[in-house]
Amino acid sequence: MFRNTLAVVATAGLFLLVIGSSSAAGQSATLSIKSTGPGAIAVEPAGDPRGCSTSNGYCRFSYPVGTRVHLTATAIGKGASLATWRGPCAAAGNAAVCAVDMNASKGALARFSPIRLIVRPRSGGRVDVGPGATACGFACWTFPYGSRVALTARPDEGRWFRSWEGLCKGYGQTCDAPMFEPSQTTAYFGCTAGDEECVDQDQGPLSKPMKIKVTIVGTGSVTIRSVNLNNKAFTKSCSAACRIEVPRSQMVVIEAKGRFRRWDGACRGASSRCAFSAIEDPSNTLPSVSASFR
Repeated sequence: MFRNTLAVVATAGLFLLVIGSSSAAGQSATLSIKSTGPGAIAVEPAGDPRGCSTSNGYCRFSYPVGTRVHLTATAIGKGASLATWRGPCAAAGNAAVCAVDMNASKGALARFSPIRLIVRPRSGGRVDVGPGATACGFACWTFPYGSRVALTARPDEGRWFRSWEGLCKGYGQTCDAPMFEPSQTTAYFGCTAGDEECVDQDQGPLSKPMKIKVTIVGTGSVTIRSVNLNNKAFTKSCSAACRIEVPRSQMVVIEAKGRFRRWDGACRGASSRCAFSAIEDPSNTLPSVSASFR
């Protein structure tokens, strides 16, 4: 017999509210409830709580097998709406109410719109946000659920764009990514090689050119991708020992081709692809890489 009948799972503002519990004998099944974006899910009846997370926006409840649970999604805030359900409620589309028969453990997800994106340009530049975005505070933007985000990193004079982290990834200055859940992204910038007065607040001085030696052991080749001292992307293939020169702290990506065995030096392990930042080790030794082939 259920003693209380309502639980609410909400992620607007990253909070959860759970009211009630239940008890029953016999076999049980777990229902996991999660919502993303500006909305909440009301659960009736409320099962025995099995844990909630305010950071991930979910709760789990235990029910006797055979229980029918009613979920009601409610958008919170001006302009907010339910975009879609996932899991056992997927067939409901964007209808607010869904019924789940607990004949086994299940997980239901409600996605609300708009979706929030935090954009963090680090020192040395800015990020331009494309059309379709609505400002929601400092470095905060919202987008309709499922829309694509268009971001462009703009380095200041004397700086260059290094890379993205978070929702956007890679080394291109433009980013185009879909928005399905609250996210954040960071744009990193570096100093132009030769500018002795430029100091990167994230990585330290970047003006020093880094000469990197790549050694090939055995029969094989590597492809090196990075950015040169003129801030131009380049690709270089080597089947014997070769050298490259990049700005300090620049990311270097190397892929091995052939019967690859392992990396030594700045790269480690047996994966055919490695990446590292061009920075001296504590003994002030320049980075070097050795690729061994069978």
